Amino acid sequence: MGAYRIATALRQQGHQVEVLDFSIVWSPQEMIEYIDAGPAPTWIGFSTTFSAPKAGGRAATEMSDVNDMLTRWDKEWDRKFFNEMKKRCPVLIGGARSTRLKYFYDADYIFTGYADQAVLDLTDYILGKTQELKTTTEVIKPLSNYYPASYSVKIINCQDDYPVHTVDNIRTEFVDEDFIQPGEVLPIEISRGCIFKCAFCAFPLNGKAKNDYIRPEDQLIEDITKYQTKYQSYNYLLMDDTFNDTVEKMEMMVRVQQAVPEPFNFWTYGRLDLLASKPEMIDLIGPSGWRYFSFGVETFNKVAGAKVGKGGNIDKQKAALATIKERYPEAWFLLEMIIGLPGDTDITIIESLNWLLQNPTLWDELNFKGLGINKPEYYTWTSDISKNPSKYNITLKNVIETASRPQYAWKHETMDGWEVNPLLDYINAKQAETAKRYTPVIPGRQKYLHHQADMIGLTDEIVRKHYNGKFSVAWFLTTYNMYHNYKLQKLATRGIKCRVNRLTDKDHLPKDYAGEQYFPLPIKKATLL
Repeated sequence: MGAYRIATALRQQGHQVEVLDFSIVWSPQEMIEYIDAGPAPTWIGFSTTFSAPKAGGRAATEMSDVNDMLTRWDKEWDRKFFNEMKKRCPVLIGGARSTRLKYFYDADYIFTGYADQAVLDLTDYILGKTQELKTTTEVIKPLSNYYPASYSVKIINCQDDYPVHTVDNIRTEFVDEDFIQPGEVLPIEISRGCIFKCAFCAFPLNGKAKNDYIRPEDQLIEDITKYQTKYQSYNYLLMDDTFNDTVEKMEMMVRVQQAVPEPFNFWTYGRLDLLASKPEMIDLIGPSGWRYFSFGVETFNKVAGAKVGKGGNIDKQKAALATIKERYPEAWFLLEMIIGLPGDTDITIIESLNWLLQNPTLWDELNFKGLGINKPEYYTWTSDISKNPSKYNITLKNVIETASRPQYAWKHETMDGWEVNPLLDYINAKQAETAKRYTPVIPGRQKYLHHQADMIGLTDEIVRKHYNGKFSVAWFLTTYNMYHNYKLQKLATRGIKCRVNRLTDKDHLPKDYAGEQYFPLPIKKATLL
């Protein structure tokens, strides 16, 4: 959503903005041709938040030759494409991973934090409308051998120098040139920040006051009404660090639900411990439209939870899962767990896994991940654990000791980072072994099926009937078809023909692809739980 939020802020000031979405289905040649067919750009920006490396998913930045997070092509073409953009105009990098990328790409400007206001001032500065711009110049010793020498970049600290003081106008608007597909799951920002300050969390607006930074209710009603009537979109991703941090916010969403033309469902992050301690919140789940949940449970070990800001009653949280599933059987739970918190051991982690596997009706997806201790200089904001490891009795070890997994180079009283990957391997194998025996809570629902598949209507029945039960093929063909249709429409606006069709490119198809045809999904309507 970040790119469209920035585009909205600029469009509201009269600027013409193009967003090139779904870069995974574009070739670099197509993007270059598209850019050159239009007006000369004032600047070109890259969003880094949801891009990811192609390989070595856990490999830390300092172990990479080139950080493959800009375009998802390959090392050679990432550099070529980036240099081609620099020939045309100033290049900006923003998003959650922007400060890591300064070690790999000599951008003209690096944005850190929410850039709603900063992009307006920078645009005026580049256009010569103003002479003042708050930046810090930093000389970078690159981590990539693509650079012969050090270089300097200008850092714009949006959080400190260009803060967003109010969320009264942070709506995200889509225009015709954005080619929103019918039934597309759209993101909606409803607030910024979190009232909590968990030790492992690195979000920039942690510790905010209750009910602060929440968007006006009437704007949310207008946005959702437009999404329903113009795009036939009834399922949304609510951008909120913690949706149920207050009862009042949940009550607001109930009122929004009652004010729009048709029911809607949404996914968002929530705190299970708050639902366990406030039964009135559970009453609001159904009428609000909250259907898809991501719970950062982190650990079922009370000692470990208390050390990092998750000290709620474990038994009550487990009971809350059962209560919600009993009242709202179609609720969709993703439970996220961390391996390696101070106080956790391999035994407590396996105990948590065993409890989950023995209670498969209480969740739909599980995501175990290792505790990462990041180098603060690679991030604008980082967790308290990364900034103050000794506070949690964590000892950082030399990177050389764990060269293949540098971010796990740590040790504390109850675990060593070396234990993380074997535990992850065991957990993944155990889940795969037991998954075949699970009976889904809802008929037709596939265990471990990603909640976003359900949001677009990709049911187990469709997967079995049209894709021989191969979910990876069904997910690929369904999503890539939407991305490809978007690209075709985008290219056509400038008279350009498609060069690459990932749907027919064997190098990009799933390994178990067997020539199945794409089956168009019906628009997914919403029902309240």
